[in-house]
Amino acid sequence: MLRVARILINSKGRPIALIGFDLDENEWRINIYDACGFPSEQAAFEFWQGNFDPETGMLLRASDQGIKQTPGSRGLTKAA
Repeated sequence: MLRVARILINSKGRPIALIGFDLDENEWRINIYDACGFPSEQAAFEFWQGNFDPETGMLLRASDQGIKQTPGSRGLTKAA
């Protein structure tokens, strides 16, 4: 179950995504991004800011953001 902490809204006032604490997994999550959890609400929000379009909520192209899929992991990581 996700306990909502922050609603992410675009410039037109439309809710785009939620950041909340996943009580089952004991980690912070972005509801539209299931690849990984985060150690804090701030970390999830910073990931949102750097990797999602703030108007549509769409994940920006991974190659443009220096993000790569890490084999064997639950999610995406920043490329070194």
